[in-house]
Amino acid sequence: AETIAYPDLGDQHDADPVPIWIIIVAILAGLLLLILLTLILWKLGFFKRRRPDPTLSGNLEKHRDDNPEHEALFKH
Repeated sequence: AETIAYPDLGDQHDADPVPIWIIIVAILAGLLLLILLTLILWKLGFFKRRRPDPTLSGNLEKHRDDNPEHEALFKH
């Protein structure tokens, strides 16, 4: 392998900087896209969460409704 160096070329930082308006437009477009995606997910119900019933009685009533044999045992 052979390496060739060109020290006469020096630093080549003559590229034009990015105009500030391009940076601002890119930031605004990114924020708009983020807001749009969030609204779509919200409308589709992505952020809704089913929370368990915090009361024990609610759980017992649900269990009693699901199990009809439970009432037959306690009617005797």
